Amino acid sequence: MTQLLESEKCRDVIHMGLEAFRQLCQKLRGTGRVKDSTRSTVEEQVAKFLYIIGHNMKTRTMSFFFHRSGETISRHFHNVLHAILSLEGDFFKQPSGEEVPYEILNNSRFYPFFKDCIGAINGTHSRVKVPRVDAPRFRGRKDHPTQNVLAACGFDMKFTYVLSGWEGTASDSRILKDALNREYPLRIPEGKFYLGDAGFMLKPGILTPYRGVRELLQERNIDRSQPIQQRDEEYRHAALLQDNIAVEMWNVYQTL
Repeated sequence: MTQLLESEKCRDVIHMGLEAFRQLCQKLRGTGRVKDSTRSTVEEQVAKFLYIIGHNMKTRTMSFFFHRSGETISRHFHNVLHAILSLEGDFFKQPSGEEVPYEILNNSRFYPFFKDCIGAINGTHSRVKVPRVDAPRFRGRKDHPTQNVLAACGFDMKFTYVLSGWEGTASDSRILKDALNREYPLRIPEGKFYLGDAGFMLKPGILTPYRGVRELLQERNIDRSQPIQQRDEEYRHAALLQDNIAVEMWNVYQTL
């Protein structure tokens, strides 16, 4: 560990800068879930954790390099993992919508058109290893098993919400529906919205379709007995919101 912390290879080995690593160790030590022992410091345990997830290493390989038993490597890994998960409330803070994001407020290209936008939302497929019997459920658009992960972030590029665990074959609309209705949901303040990757805006109760996202609106959490006329009214409201923003932006562009 001393050699790692005193060299310039820290970022190459654990994919984290030295100062960030030290701050992370201090933060995790403060949780009480990761503790120094007579044979392993907090720094060593965190470094092993980062090396495993950064290089996709196996426990038996780490056991050889660190001269520790497989049980010890596994225990340290899960201690650090649980400590990191316990910090969720400190690092993942969903926006209240009370203030216009600085990045929008101070950019004439976006303000006032997107003054009610609190962030961006998107999905990504992350490669995973699963038992062979479960692999078909996790093999979607890729040629290898993946998780379909939903994430939201602010315009400062900090994550505000992450939902992982869904298999690669799960549709984006199904995952979004789950995010909006689980015990700890993705919250959207009234009157605010998220920008989406497919050109839609996610508002409370409304997905504003820009291009080809009718499926998302149809599969969101709505009462299936809802009258078709009411659903069509939501579409019209969504389209009107989209058009109003587009017209405002065009009018400003013409005056430049």
